[in-house]
Parts: sequence; C-alpha cells; structure tokens
Amino acid sequence: TTWEFMPNHTLTLGGRYGQETNNYSFTTISALASTAPANTPYKPYLATTLPQNKEGAFTGKAAYAFNLNKETMLYASYATGRKGVAYDMTSGANNANVFNFLPLAAETAKSAELGLKANLLDNRATLNVALFHTKFKDYQASSTQTFSDGSSASVLFGIPAVQTKGFEVDFKILASRELTLAANYAYTEAKVTEWPYGPCYSGRTGCTNTPPNPQNPTATYFNGAGFDMPNSPRHK
Repeated sequence: TTWEFMPNHTLTLGGRYGQETNNYSFTTISALASTAPANTPYKPYLATTLPQNKEGAFTGKAAYAFNLNKETMLYASYATGRKGVAYDMTSGANNANVFNFLPLAAETAKSAELGLKANLLDNRATLNVALFHTKFKDYQASSTQTFSDGSSASVLFGIPAVQTKGFEVDFKILASRELTLAANYAYTEAKVTEWPYGPCYSGRTGCTNTPPNPQNPTATYFNGAGFDMPNSPRHK
C-alpha cells in the first residue's frame, strides 16, 4: 500500500507471510569410500532421514520518498528477506559426514537503502544513485570440507553472519535519435563478519579440530571472519 500523507511525501508499506513444510530422506547403495570401485554395493545401506521442517515467517518492507520536483526523487527504504531451511541433497550425498548438521537454518536478511532518482535534460537523461547495506544471518553457501577420516566433500554451509555494503550509480542519456549512451559503476564490500568454523579445503594451513566443531566434530576448520566473499569484486 502507498500513502501520500503530505504533498510530495509518500510512504509505502508491504509484507508477505509464507508457510513452509519440507523434509528429506536419502539411501545410498554405493560404497562411501572415495577409493572404492564404482557401483560397489554398500552394506548395510546408508539410510538417512532428516527431521521434518515446518515453519511460518513474515517479511516486510517500508519505504519513504520525497519528490524534490517533478523530475527528482529522494528515497529511503528498509526491508527484510528470508530463504527457507536448506538440505544438501546431491553434492555430498556419498559421504555420511555431510548429514551431521542438516537441515541448515533459514537464511535471513535485513537491508537498508538510500537513493536518488532523476530525469534530466528534458527527460533525455536519467540518473540513479543508491547507497546500500545488507546484513545476512545464516547465509547459505557451499564449500569443500575435509574430514578427519581423510575424505572430502562439497558441503552446504550456513555462515553465521555476512554483510554487503556500498553504492552504485547508473546514468543514461539519449545523445541523438540514433544513439544512447550509458554508464554504470558500483562499489561493493562483501565480507564474512562471523564464521568461527569456516571449512578447510585439502592442503590449507592453520586448520584445527580442537575444540571440535559442535555441529560437525569430524571436520577441520578455521575462523573465517573478515574474509571477502567469493565472486564479489570491489569495483564493477
């Protein structure tokens, strides 16, 4: 719903409620050892049934806009987001260790944004500027994990806290009837802010399993706080 409570002042509110029910069971019929020949029968079968998950959740958004004039608007917004619990269904299904901490908790996000939108030069040009800051809790991502039995697997993880912040600028102009020019720039800092049990890949130094990870006691780990998120360039 949108309410123009004063001339040039607009408030927008929105919400969504979702209900989710899911569960997962898995049976492997092949040997778990990575050195075993292909299709070797595994006896007894590894049968895994994870607890059923049932939950409801609300997400919402509030935004305020102020029209400086007919061509320019300033705005501020705050929103929450949610992605439901996660099951690692295929990537590490041949390794019993990956079931120790599933399902992962739901991923949640809180996001704030400030911005400007403007039409310029008799509507022949547009300018958009935005500053943003988003905090994620239990961020869902996959990574290779090494276990104390020497095996490795691609495992789905819930990172306790991640944040991304920065700003972006978009500009477009109709230079002539035949030519449109556009320029875009974004600066982004995406970092892990909390991850005491970050996974260790094979050969990484500084790993330990003392004290054991309470969710996965057989795995080695290191403190991943402060590391940049992968595939997140500062300048784009």
